[in-house]
Amino acid sequence: MEYVSFFNSLTRADKERLADLAGVSVDYLGHVAYGHRKASADLSIIIERESGGRVRCESLRPGVDWTYIRGTAKNLGLDISFP
Repeated sequence: MEYVSFFNSLTRADKERLADLAGVSVDYLGHVAYGHRKASADLSIIIERESGGRVRCESLRPGVDWTYIRGTAKNLGLDISFP
């Protein structure tokens, strides 16, 4: 599900609750929904959690290596050791 669809489906009270959980304003959530602002990684996680997984972090922040963060990335086989 696209975030804008999820955002538009929320009641005003739900938008305020989500904004409170995220530590941002409802207006900021709207700016993210309409592409005027970019969600932080933290905000992306909160939106995914609160949407019950319908809005994925990957759709909000495609440049983040979510496979690594989720623990699903494959090891590239590099043998790098640090002193």
